[in-house]
Amino acid sequence: MGKKPNVLCIDIGADTLKAAEFSYSQEGVMELLNFVFTEFGYTDAAALENSDSSVEMLIALKNLFAEHTFTAKRVNVSLSAHDALIRFVKIPALTDDEMKINQIIEFEAKQNSPFPMDQTIWDSQIVGVSEDGTEIDAMIIYVRSEEVEKIVKIIRDAGKKIGYIEVAPTAGYNACRANMVGEETCEMILDIGGHCSTLSFLDSGKLFERTIPIAGNTITQQISKEFGISFKDAEELKRRHGFVALGGAYEDPDSEVAAIVSKIVRNVMTRLHGEISRSINLYRAHQKGNKPEKLYLAGGSSVMAYMPRFFSEKLKLPVDYLNPFQIVTVTDGVDKEALSEVAHLYSEVIGLGLRNVGVCPVEVSLIPESLRRERVAHQKEPYFYASAFALLLCLGVTYWSFSKQYVTVHQDEVRAKREVDKTQLAMKQVDTAYRKLNAEISEYRQALDLLKDRDLWPEIYNKIQAAVPPEIWLSSVRGIGKLGAVASASTISTDAPPEGGFGGFGGFGGFAGGGESKAKKDEPTEYKWIEFNGYIRTGLKNAEATHIYERFKKNLEKTGLFKVFSIADSDRMIKNFKLAPQDSNISSFKIEAELLTPIKR
Repeated sequence: MGKKPNVLCIDIGADTLKAAEFSYSQEGVMELLNFVFTEFGYTDAAALENSDSSVEMLIALKNLFAEHTFTAKRVNVSLSAHDALIRFVKIPALTDDEMKINQIIEFEAKQNSPFPMDQTIWDSQIVGVSEDGTEIDAMIIYVRSEEVEKIVKIIRDAGKKIGYIEVAPTAGYNACRANMVGEETCEMILDIGGHCSTLSFLDSGKLFERTIPIAGNTITQQISKEFGISFKDAEELKRRHGFVALGGAYEDPDSEVAAIVSKIVRNVMTRLHGEISRSINLYRAHQKGNKPEKLYLAGGSSVMAYMPRFFSEKLKLPVDYLNPFQIVTVTDGVDKEALSEVAHLYSEVIGLGLRNVGVCPVEVSLIPESLRRERVAHQKEPYFYASAFALLLCLGVTYWSFSKQYVTVHQDEVRAKREVDKTQLAMKQVDTAYRKLNAEISEYRQALDLLKDRDLWPEIYNKIQAAVPPEIWLSSVRGIGKLGAVASASTISTDAPPEGGFGGFGGFGGFAGGGESKAKKDEPTEYKWIEFNGYIRTGLKNAEATHIYERFKKNLEKTGLFKVFSIADSDRMIKNFKLAPQDSNISSFKIEAELLTPIKR
């Protein structure tokens, strides 16, 4: 078995970065080559609560790569529990089909997500089955994709590749299981960080974790409030004088400041103890877990003096610090004295390193979707290259085959070209004859159209003449291209005859005489309306003139030349109809009748 490549593991905490570079022997033993511990922290409480507080972490991560040299090309990352949400759900054991179980878990994940799913990266894992086999315990982890993308970008900009991304509690759990914690009895791991504390139950392979929002920064805020000083100064005061007050009959320290700080620490730890007690009751009641028999402390805020003693007295359990390096070989180049000061903080880092050794108890993947698609594409690259090679091979065989046939095909092509030339000559002759035929047909059709139009105008004239009542004479009949525009050359004008009718023609449509004038050039290419102007000669009763006017309109409709007058047309006609004055029997009118078929010039 070949030796595995080196891996850089980085645990991104609330205010610290823990990095370690591991190599792996052929037997799978982890070897620590290098480690870096960096604190970035916050200068005030506002920055602590600000949703953009990850800026300091991103700067620290950039500086980590800029200031230190790591030979490993692959990077595993764990995110702080403060930046993630871990939920444990119970689903009914309805089937043994893994795909259907995953579908049920996915449904539960979408129902319980605290963020919009398109802005969330999540993963799940089955962590246990109820004793009666009716329920499945599943763990679902959510993180914001935006924050993960920023971390991935920095790592890739540093020239590294992303291996695994998970959260600190699961990485720490894997490290504890590798160190045989909770193998036979129920044991707890309390990781007291900066933003939050994580309580993990390891119970003979069963897993339960709870994130508690009480940690080191809670103490700093209380000190800042008590003394009225900045968050930064309060953090310094905590580190210099902080310890857990013993309480009871024990005397206070000589320093009044130390006494106040120690009491603040004890008050906060008392609140944390209350949450731990509730978590134990929750674990035993809902998860059917065993009673814890030991507590291990981890995290940067757990190193205050008398911390183990405090929890031992409160929980009535043995308390010890977690040593995750029992399964790691430390090489000679590592500063062992510096490592011993921060060894209790590296359980998550070691858990990340174990992902490259073999199968771990918890294997979640919080890789962004963009990187996941890129990996899928990368995995398909060998198939792509194989397909490309096969394609080139096929093309080569095809080329060889065609080259053998080239001479034969070329000879056939020469013979075919001669035949084509003959055919093209014949086609040109056919095309010439066809064009002549089309020209003759076009002239023939034009002649037919002229013969057809010869009788058009007399027919129109006869129909209009037949429609005019005896009491009406027309003063003018004019063809109109559009309403309001009159073709002056196409006008019939007459004086009133003794009896109804046109009188004499001045010209209309195809009848119009006259030379080529400018007015004629401005005429429309077709007439859509014909305008009739005329007079009605009646007795002294106006009603009789109206009756004659309406009869003329009906007669025009019956000719079949004009459209039926609509209501809107009638309104317009009424305005153009002028009844005779009281002292006259002559009424005037104008009718604009729309042709059913426009007459072309």
